Amino acid sequence: MCIGLTPKQKKFVEKYIETKNAYKSYLYAFPSSQKWKRAAVDSQACILLKTPKVVSKIQAAELAAQKKLEKSIILNKKKILKEIIELTEKTKKQEGQTTVNLQALKLLSQISGLLTENKTEITINNNNQTVNEVIGYLDL
Repeated sequence: MCIGLTPKQKKFVEKYIETKNAYKSYLYAFPSSQKWKRAAVDSQACILLKTPKVVSKIQAAELAAQKKLEKSIILNKKKILKEIIELTEKTKKQEGQTTVNLQALKLLSQISGLLTENKTEITINNNNQTVNEVIGYLDL
């Protein structure tokens, strides 16, 4: 992950990615700096944060974390959509049950951010609402 960095720079980058705190990361990577004044540690941490190799490694780690989060969100949306379809199929013949299940899934979708803000005013108020109508509200 930290190719081209010194061992202490690697420790700094790893701690910074974990904590987003340059001061603590510098103290962790450079233990002798614990004797220094706060301003001196802050100054050296700032200098290290501007080093091109360090900047590159931090940006790469942040990008990887963002992609992981996006993948998780997509998987969550797919899971909720699958549940909507399964519940609708199971309850097609049960009067009133489809509406209750779809309302519960609508709420779950709103909580998880699956429904977009400008579309959260939908209502599921009858048994004739189709799965496609509900899916049409989802931002997939």
